[in-house]
Amino acid sequence: MPRVLIIEDNRLLREITKAMLLKAGFEVIEASDGETGLEMAINQKPDVVLVDVLLPGAMDGLDVCSGIRNNPATLATPIIVTSCLTQQTDVAAAKLYGADAYLTKPIEKDVLLERIQGLLVTN
Repeated sequence: MPRVLIIEDNRLLREITKAMLLKAGFEVIEASDGETGLEMAINQKPDVVLVDVLLPGAMDGLDVCSGIRNNPATLATPIIVTSCLTQQTDVAAAKLYGADAYLTKPIEKDVLLERIQGLLVTN
């Protein structure tokens, strides 16, 4: 069963995403800030990471992407950035920091599941 790490500070969005993924057959672990999320990504080695760009604390979602990409243990972990930021510069920045995909909120269930499945197949 593939494991997905959700890094999202909005509890309601995190719970909705978690319920959607559990129903689709994924194991889910979660964090509400970037520091905890990066630590979980390194120590628990999820199959996919979903990370919000705007997070509280010292690390935002782009910092988390960079941290995942710069650690040999998580270098190849697929990352999907989720955000309410919709500018092309936001998407480009996420890609620059190592994101494999960028989804704007609100995220449709089918789009999210399709993107996760696509990344699992290619990795």
